[in-house]
Amino acid sequence: WQLYRHGFRVSVADQAGEVGAGASGFAGGMLAPWCERESAEEPVLTLGRLAADWWEAALPGHVKRRGTLVVAGGRDAGELDRFSRRTSGWEWLDEAAIVALEPDLAGRFRRALFFRQEAHLDPRQALSALAAGLEDARMRLTFGEPGEADVDYNWVIDCTGAAQIGRLPGLRGVRGEMLCLETSELSLSRPVRLLHPRHPIYIVPREKNRFMVGATMIESDDAGPVTARSLM
Repeated sequence: WQLYRHGFRVSVADQAGEVGAGASGFAGGMLAPWCERESAEEPVLTLGRLAADWWEAALPGHVKRRGTLVVAGGRDAGELDRFSRRTSGWEWLDEAAIVALEPDLAGRFRRALFFRQEAHLDPRQALSALAAGLEDARMRLTFGEPGEADVDYNWVIDCTGAAQIGRLPGLRGVRGEMLCLETSELSLSRPVRLLHPRHPIYIVPREKNRFMVGATMIESDDAGPVTARSLM
């Protein structure tokens, strides 16, 4: 998409059978560089600040700029202080302010960190919209087959990711496992991160009363079913 926007003619060949079948289709969709800075390097924040604007320019209407709410259970309240020391761009909220943002969290948390500048989107909808935009611009997209070997391209960019594990030195797989829940008993309008010393969890709202709950990070390239440990 970015190459197309700069005037290049682009062909995309994806061995998957459809848009969003790879890792990007299973992402949480959080545009949250201030929160990610808690454990990530500085470039994640520096470059990530541009992410919401980039997606809004590419796909108007897909980005939801509602911030991120970071909370912790009573016994883990100290995790909020630790998180605040390792991040920036937040403001403290008391219980009343939490309820004003998310009424269904009433009575659950006494204070929270609110990262007002953060945003989120639905990755699968975004990927489908990007693909549709390329097709409208008459760029070639093929799925379920390799690229055209007989075409003379100026550049060929290999983005196969995990398929190169074992071929590229130092490339390792990181497996993320998530739950997708559907319920009409709860309403959230923004991502909520629940801090915990060992098992932090985030919830990202989707459309039609659906919620993405994640995520584990396991050093593995296994593509089997969700593990019992992650599910718990």
